[in-house]
Amino acid sequence: MAVERLIAAATDACAGGMMQLAVTPHVLLLDGLPVDSTDLAVVECAELLHDRDILQLTVAAPPDDTIVRSLLAVLTLDRETRRARGGPAAIWGGEDHTAILIEQIDYQEILEHEIDAGPARRDATWKSIVRSIIMGHSTFTAAEQDRLLEISRDVGAIGELCKDARDPFCMPDGSPMLTTQAATVLAVFRHIAKTVTALEPGRVQQVIDSLALAAGNLETSTALELLLQGERADDRIPIVEALKKSFDDQQVALLLARALSSPGHATNRLARVLDTLVPDEQRKRRVLTLARKLISERDFGSRRPIDDIRKSLDELLLQYDERTHVGSDYRESMDAAASRAADLSARGLPPELDQWLATLGADSVRRLSGQLLIDLLRNESVPGRMAEPTRDMAAFVEELLLAGAYDEGLDTQTIESLGKVTVDPADYGVDPLMYL
Repeated sequence: MAVERLIAAATDACAGGMMQLAVTPHVLLLDGLPVDSTDLAVVECAELLHDRDILQLTVAAPPDDTIVRSLLAVLTLDRETRRARGGPAAIWGGEDHTAILIEQIDYQEILEHEIDAGPARRDATWKSIVRSIIMGHSTFTAAEQDRLLEISRDVGAIGELCKDARDPFCMPDGSPMLTTQAATVLAVFRHIAKTVTALEPGRVQQVIDSLALAAGNLETSTALELLLQGERADDRIPIVEALKKSFDDQQVALLLARALSSPGHATNRLARVLDTLVPDEQRKRRVLTLARKLISERDFGSRRPIDDIRKSLDELLLQYDERTHVGSDYRESMDAAASRAADLSARGLPPELDQWLATLGADSVRRLSGQLLIDLLRNESVPGRMAEPTRDMAAFVEELLLAGAYDEGLDTQTIESLGKVTVDPADYGVDPLMYL
């Protein structure tokens, strides 16, 4: 069925002439114009084709079943096999199919980019390090340790490693999971410091200074969360404390200026960071004066009025109190979030992880979706709003049937409960029992 649908779509697409589909990592360009990227299917298709080293697909004529199946076979080749055979365009050229043309990414350009990237080159070793950090592993191979030493000599590479390790920890809407991201960045710093301490102990202070520079270049919210993380008892170097000592007045003032220029107002969290970075009152006033000067001279992209920022700066150490805006239980929970995340990261992966991941599987999500629709149908009491959840249920059951999940397409209890309700299709615009 999927092959037939692809043939029909390709035939329609080239009805008025050839169709060119250019590929970027997250966007498809149809004849030079971007396809709506709000559609998840478009984004996933772009990522899939880009991962297969495809730069552009051209449909020159309606393809038949043989051509489409050959194309799908090329797309299913693993990375090593595909590149060993010269890439998708070279493989497709050997198939001698002219209805569809493939242009591939320039491998020489990729190789040159990886060479120019230096310690931050995204090769297999780099990806293995990132994966180990995300999974909470504490040991690295000899090759990974050598790369960590190489990364420790380059502040930019340290920042890139932090970025790749923390990026997966985002909510579905793209908003960052700040506490988890900060704990992940701290894990990167710990692994780098631990490796340097073991193999090149003479460079420890130099690396700590580099880590402080990398921390200062983080997004403000992540940097603040990082500096509120707790230490681990088994750390030979207390990283957070070492970072705080390495921040000079300019770095602290810059962090403060960026935080105050961000949307919102100063909170007790920012005051806590300032107190831990600059406990000395005289130095604290010096840093605040420098921060005020930076805010006046630089554009941090803030939409807050400058007088409002200065007022927040003056009140930061004096009288800010968020109790009128935030409940005490919620405030205490948020303040303890960082320490809880640090404790969890120190313990490694919880034993319940497999069970938790299982709840994210397709079967579990499908069952949950079905139960939600069932509850909507059972609880809806307004006739005018009955049609929409009923249509959603119809589409859901149809998907179950197409997927072969016949047992899940029937819920006896729901049918019986709905059957006890007198339904007038004229009131609802559709008969919900018809679909069940």
